[in-house]
Amino acid sequence: MMKIWIDITNSPHINFFKPFIKKWNDEGNEIIITTRDLANTIDLIKQNNWNYYEIGGHAGKNKVKKLLYFPRRVLLLRKFLKTLNLILVFLKVPFIPLLLVNYWAYLLFI
Repeated sequence: MMKIWIDITNSPHINFFKPFIKKWNDEGNEIIITTRDLANTIDLIKQNNWNYYEIGGHAGKNKVKKLLYFPRRVLLLRKFLKTLNLILVFLKVPFIPLLLVNYWAYLLFI
């Protein structure tokens, strides 16, 4: 069994990851989903009956807030992930793992 982390930060990621999550769940893997409150992302995650952790938020259109929210979310994710022994990581933003993952894991950028 593997622990697989997927960070779903936008609603289009739901349909992309859906077949992977089903396959990995069927294989008995533990899927750890993190998300933020943006558009209808959380509603779609709930519709799929997936467990998730809401970490960070959405800054809206304010550029100053965006500058502050992004590093804040990275720090919150790092704190959350520090205790997990991840095997596989799926992310859309390739430089985040350098800040988050301080252990061995396969990093796949999509």
